[in-house]
Amino acid sequence: MAAPSRPFRAFAAVMRGVNRLNSWEVDERLLRGARAACQAVPNFGPFFGLTNMQWGGDGGTTALYGKPPWGYKQREYGGHSCIEFTPRPGAANARPGVIVYVHGGAYILGTAAMTKSLAAVLCHLSGMRVVSVEYSLAPEHPLPRATHDVAAAVRSIAAQSHREEPIALVGDSAGGGLVLLTTQLLKAAGGVAPRCVVAISPWADLTCTAGTYLENQERDLMLGAQPYPDSFEAVSHMAVGNLDAACQPTGAGQDRADPTFSPLFGCFEGFPPTHIMVGSDEMLLDDARRLHERCREAGVDATLTVAPGMCHSYPMFTPLFPEADAGAREIANYVVEQFATPTPAAAA
Repeated sequence: MAAPSRPFRAFAAVMRGVNRLNSWEVDERLLRGARAACQAVPNFGPFFGLTNMQWGGDGGTTALYGKPPWGYKQREYGGHSCIEFTPRPGAANARPGVIVYVHGGAYILGTAAMTKSLAAVLCHLSGMRVVSVEYSLAPEHPLPRATHDVAAAVRSIAAQSHREEPIALVGDSAGGGLVLLTTQLLKAAGGVAPRCVVAISPWADLTCTAGTYLENQERDLMLGAQPYPDSFEAVSHMAVGNLDAACQPTGAGQDRADPTFSPLFGCFEGFPPTHIMVGSDEMLLDDARRLHERCREAGVDATLTVAPGMCHSYPMFTPLFPEADAGAREIANYVVEQFATPTPAAAA
């Protein structure tokens, strides 16, 4: 097994230092502060500026915030704000297809703007449009509201396409769970459905009982500082709306194992090809493994990458370390290959 790169080791050292300072308990004040940070940090654009340099197409010499090989703008699909990336005119690898990206944040945090670096890179590498979707957050709007929001955006994107472009659903963490929930919803309803799915470090089981929650807690750079099981159970109860009058998680009410909330327990019959990516040091490692098993049991063309030594949602950190860059390439290559493969109906 290859040792993690020097840039990743530096990133890990910073994260461990941060985690020593920040072990939090979920409450209303923390939620407000975290949401404010999610709104503000992307506006400084450090990752996005570095992305322009790393993936600028001229050997990394593109000036910081210089003209990158993609364009982006705010759009609305299905009544929801989105950020849409498009390849620059004349891009050699431009091809039909749309990647719909769904951000993470435990269903209570996050914005489409936080995905700009990875979304831009996926646009550049795949030659396709990438649409990053905003969705309603808990506890104000508990699940399954977010599932219906993403489904509405997907249907709108399909309806507004000038041709029948294939659609891929890609998401990380809670977004990884949400692309699964959305696909299950769309399949049950009939009509529009994604050609393929990529779930990055998916939160597939909101009961938070898998063995690697404890086994990997000390190694998990992103989630390991939070007290288990208390913080994880509090957040998962918030996600499904189990709150008292003071907006504190009650631990009662909705069953978090319900397939409406935990896609691991949902139906995978007829599911599209699915690629799952996870770091070996994640608390959510078993969620990914069990998801892969469930897909294979249902006859789904499912693949699993366990990246040695990697952290939660590691491709999101492109271009900070090469393993994240490799993860972005893996996603783009998978989608391109799936879109180039005839569907059973087309092959017939």
